[in-house]
Amino acid sequence: MCNAEIMKKVKLLEQSKHDLLMEEARVHQVTYQNEKDRFDFGYSFSKTRERVSAYDDEIRKLKRLLNLSNATTQVPEFSMTLGECLVYLAQLNRELAIVGNMAKKEAKTTRSTYGGAVE
Repeated sequence: MCNAEIMKKVKLLEQSKHDLLMEEARVHQVTYQNEKDRFDFGYSFSKTRERVSAYDDEIRKLKRLLNLSNATTQVPEFSMTLGECLVYLAQLNRELAIVGNMAKKEAKTTRSTYGGAVE
């Protein structure tokens, strides 16, 4: 699996886990007035916890593989690992934002102060 496939799989597993937890929140408690009105959703705390644990185990394994790949795969053009390149990319994006903000400002501006003096 390439890194993009691992990230996609992690995202799908996290969404499935989220859906399971939302379903649990919806059905874990039943309110009724009398015994004949009671509806059993078939909720099982232990089975739900097992499924959550299985999702967590798989997510943890995939993230470990992703971290291992990022820490060991070299990008020869930059003499860095993938992880270092990701950090470098974030640093470049911050620099680009700073330069972009500076470029938006006018080279010269004038304004009048409260006393009428021009700055």
